Amino acid sequence: MQDTRSLSTSVHAPKSSSTNDPAQKVRFTKNNVVTSTASEAKLTSSASKKSKVSSSVVDCCQETTDEQALHALAFESIAKKSALILFLDLEKASLEVLLSVLNFLCAELSSLEHNIHFYIGQYQVSAKSLEEVNHIRLSKVAIQDEQMGEAQPVCSLVEVGTVSAPVDT
Repeated sequence: MQDTRSLSTSVHAPKSSSTNDPAQKVRFTKNNVVTSTASEAKLTSSASKKSKVSSSVVDCCQETTDEQALHALAFESIAKKSALILFLDLEKASLEVLLSVLNFLCAELSSLEHNIHFYIGQYQVSAKSLEEVNHIRLSKVAIQDEQMGEAQPVCSLVEVGTVSAPVDT
């Protein structure tokens, strides 16, 4: 029976059939970007925990160009996910990250403003339509009331008599 540490590690180990696309090998935790190395797929679950490269999002001092490219990809991915912005430490983030977050938030705000104006316009159109429909119905009711008020009661000059019905015995 496996212990819980090796079980949780094996759940996060990439499958051997995964592609070499770096975007599929990036996972986000609260303050870290965790990347998987290519050799990790070949290792056992207990050894794969040691082969993971975990680096702080803001620690870019001693990175190779491949790591920097991977971090840039991770930053773009973070900028696209609004839920992850809450977990960034923006005070220590690089200028590129801040610009990505700023651009994302500006785009979201612009979209939100557009949606607000659109829905306000739809509400105004709907409100006018409802007012017009209400006005038309009220005018129809008023016309019917006037017609009923002008109508004279019909005096019945016909005498109503009783008619005997045949009785079956």
